[in-house]
Amino acid sequence: MKKHILLVCMLSGIIAFILSILKMDEINKNLLELQIDGNQDVIEVSKWIGISLAVIGEIFKPMIEVLFFSLVIFLSFIIFGVKDSYKNIFKKGILAYYYILLGNLIVIILYLLKVSNAERTITLPFLWNINIFVIVAFSVWCYSHLKDQENRSYKFYIPFVLLFLFSLAISAFSSIIPQ
Repeated sequence: MKKHILLVCMLSGIIAFILSILKMDEINKNLLELQIDGNQDVIEVSKWIGISLAVIGEIFKPMIEVLFFSLVIFLSFIIFGVKDSYKNIFKKGILAYYYILLGNLIVIILYLLKVSNAERTITLPFLWNINIFVIVAFSVWCYSHLKDQENRSYKFYIPFVLLFLFSLAISAFSSIIPQ
């Protein structure tokens, strides 16, 4: 279990670093208007500090997301009277996170193939641009949890549906915010 947590976190950081390097032209283009004579060194250092902080954040992101979503599922199970351990829910969530990482690897491949707006190609526009691989990860998480259960009543599905709706709400809210 600890191996999977470390592997998922490290892969997430590595993917974030590779994406930052692939997007370097876009980052430099956005910083070009800030460059005035004499402050180019400061902007260059700030750019690399920003990239470093983003990679560090991406290293911890999978663990924090799965911890939070596992807590939501665990509390929903308590409300609906379903017996399951938090550790079991968390473990299956970490394993399902590999699908999100797979989606990020596909984005890297699309960037290498010079596909414009590569991140948008794996989203569903009619669902507020939610990542297809997030839906796959939630589905695999739900299936991996339900396949071992004898009684597959609606009580098992509701927490995962709520989690999916919560993810849709986050995606909808982030699409409202101007970028």
